[in-house]
Amino acid sequence: DRVIAAAQAAGLTLACAPAIMTHPECQEIKRLIAGGAIGKVCYVRARGSHPGPAWLLDFVTDPSWFYQPGAGPIFDLGVYPLTYLTGLLGPARRVVALSGIAIPRRDIRAGVAQGKVIDVGVDDNTMIMLDFGDACFAHVDASFCVLSSQGPRTEIYGSRGVINLAATADEPPYQIFRDEPEHELRGWMTPERVYRGRLMPVQRGRDQQERPWSFANGVAHFVGVIEGHELLIMTPEHARHVLEIMLKSYESAGADRTLELTTTF
Repeated sequence: DRVIAAAQAAGLTLACAPAIMTHPECQEIKRLIAGGAIGKVCYVRARGSHPGPAWLLDFVTDPSWFYQPGAGPIFDLGVYPLTYLTGLLGPARRVVALSGIAIPRRDIRAGVAQGKVIDVGVDDNTMIMLDFGDACFAHVDASFCVLSSQGPRTEIYGSRGVINLAATADEPPYQIFRDEPEHELRGWMTPERVYRGRLMPVQRGRDQQERPWSFANGVAHFVGVIEGHELLIMTPEHARHVLEIMLKSYESAGADRTLELTTTF
């Protein structure tokens, strides 16, 4: 609230990370949902989890702070699906969560702190349920207890179809399941713009690895906003709403009840 007020008072443009709604597949999916491509959205499953940085073999710095109050998987990982779900569906109305410490001690497997043992001081395993109104619900996991998964990172279930977001860069960014009895059409498809690479052309970073998207998308978008030819997507009001969901997830788990959300965007 104070940062938003300060930016308004100074006449400055304020944008908030994460920049995931600037990614082309999220904008395309938002357009499809708004256009009724899968009918009314009824239910969403989204994943915001991995084994935790202590178990990541490519993590080079000391990850101990990720497991202490102020960090944890909701703020580290859950923020991404919470941002794009609200970006796609709009503000949530209520939240309820289950949360706790599932693995109280962690061994660091790589990097400068390899072999160090962490005493976990913050919940490492959280399940969040959101109510968007009109019987539209979402389930988001935010956990450092998911060693691996073969499922998509998100499944959006509508009354006439489904949209999946890919979990890895080796898969099409998204796919859509259509159910059109009037056309005797039922099955999964990858839109041409996706499988031909026109939606998300391959980019090469300084390490020359192929990347279908980048966190730098948000920087480029913000420059476009400052220059006056793009409308801000990463609004602070949206970020404030996601922050309220994250904070009230812990509060809900501790109080063992559903909580109303007060912010909107």
